[in-house]
Amino acid sequence: SPAMPSPSAAQQLAVGSWVHCPREEGDEYEACEIIQLDAASMSVSLRFSGGFVAAAVPITRIRLEPAPSTTAAAAKEDGDEEPRIVEDDGYFAAAALPTPPAAAELEADPEAKYRFVAAYKAAGNELFKAGKYAWAIRTYTGAVDALSRHCYPSRERMLWDYFARVPCAQCYSNAALCAIKLADHAHAAALCEHAMECRPEDGDLTKVLLRHGQARLELGEVDAALPLLQRAADKEPTNRAVRAELLRAKAAAKAAAKEADAHVFRHVDLSKSGLTSRREAATEEAEGQLERAFASLLDCEDAQAAPLFQAVLRSKGSGGPSGAPQRLAASYGAGVAAYNLGRHAESAALLATFFEAKAACEAEGRDYTAPPLGTPLARFYLAHSTYALGRDRWPVAADHLRAYLREVELAGPQRVLNMPNGWQGRAISDGERKASRFRNRACSDEARADAHAMLSLIAEQGGGAEAALEDARRAAELAQAGGVVEQRAAAAERLPPTGAPPGQN
Repeated sequence: SPAMPSPSAAQQLAVGSWVHCPREEGDEYEACEIIQLDAASMSVSLRFSGGFVAAAVPITRIRLEPAPSTTAAAAKEDGDEEPRIVEDDGYFAAAALPTPPAAAELEADPEAKYRFVAAYKAAGNELFKAGKYAWAIRTYTGAVDALSRHCYPSRERMLWDYFARVPCAQCYSNAALCAIKLADHAHAAALCEHAMECRPEDGDLTKVLLRHGQARLELGEVDAALPLLQRAADKEPTNRAVRAELLRAKAAAKAAAKEADAHVFRHVDLSKSGLTSRREAATEEAEGQLERAFASLLDCEDAQAAPLFQAVLRSKGSGGPSGAPQRLAASYGAGVAAYNLGRHAESAALLATFFEAKAACEAEGRDYTAPPLGTPLARFYLAHSTYALGRDRWPVAADHLRAYLREVELAGPQRVLNMPNGWQGRAISDGERKASRFRNRACSDEARADAHAMLSLIAEQGGGAEAALEDARRAAELAQAGGVVEQRAAAAERLPPTGAPPGQN
């Protein structure tokens, strides 16, 4: 068994030496590393596994311990499946962990504990950036353990403190991400559950839900993953990573259901049962609803169109691979209607689904009908809805605005179809005329001016006036070219008779 250090051995102790010591009075002896030595008081500070640090430990309490690599090798030779000590390979030197605040410091400055956990978390971040994910997990979880042990009477008391819960949730969430990168999905799921105990909020909660859903999905637990990812999508409808994982989970759920159905009906003739004809009837019904919904949308009857599109999205006719074109068209129409009704979060989610479904159809080579109002209109509405959700969503909105401008360039000028039916032998319906006006407005100089104006505001928020100047100039040029300036000036001239002060035009 480890021996008490003799006076001569004690004189040879140094920072980095390995010894045995209990964490607290009454605990079992375990291996730890000396991180600080005070010769005057004959005491040391010790760091244990998990990052726990014991300060001002009398030298009489420690026992000598060989280096951890030697212990691990000896344990392996003895036939132990799991050696008690695992070689650190320089972990403590690489991690640069902070020293916990002493009781006197905490009493004088209660904020010291928050700086301590922040520094601990920052050490984990550096290890993450270096790709040392196992060490990062150790550091993130060690941060929570060290904060609880050194700064609070118990873990429960720590979790009562909001300003402690926030970094603790972030540490567990970051550790879960590291575990996912190491393909240790069971550990990632457990870390996410620890994170949820810290009651994360807003963006932190979205990250935990996403990572928990990813971990459960990789474990094959689709039923557990779906509600987690759906909740994350409800919180951030335009989050691309969340929506991508949600689509993957839904696809996995459909594949599992299809496999289950195939197993059940393997020996059933569907044509004799009438199931095939019912599916075709459902598809025809969905197509009829889409036609009526787009007719209402073209007549600007958005309140009537929206529930029709939603009904298609819920219908059996839009399910499965054969229903992909109906789902694509319905998500487009429902998103446009929601935008016109001022429901920006709903619009952003639906239009993001449309573009994802469109990309999937194109990647799979599946045919679909281009939406009658045009793709640039949907992209502009998605950009503006995302912009309206708040400044934290502006970078995403900027990406959509640039995509909109590219799509307008590809589409070219959009002519309004005002010619009579049969002109030059071409049949033109009322619906086509109405749709052409939407396409024309979506690609107009006025719409492009608005896009550049939003880009200018976003650029100014991030980089100041200089960064915003180019988009601001382009917005002014397009507004002038499209006659927008004259229209607004004319409107301003009519303001004084209505009672508005002339100086506020």
